[in-house]
Amino acid sequence: MARGPSVCAFTPRDPLVPGRTLLVPTTHYADVFDTPADVLAETVELVRRVAWPCAPR
Repeated sequence: MARGPSVCAFTPRDPLVPGRTLLVPTTHYADVFDTPADVLAETVELVRRVAWPCAPR
């Protein structure tokens, strides 16, 4: 669906609800506290980019 240098967004094969999108880092980290700040920032930016078409206006 979308990809950044360190993050990937995709729709699962069997989504729980229509439109569900998962965003994951392309490198494994133990948890959010182990994830570098720049990867977290890129994740949030990709969330905004993917969610923008669904945003209320």
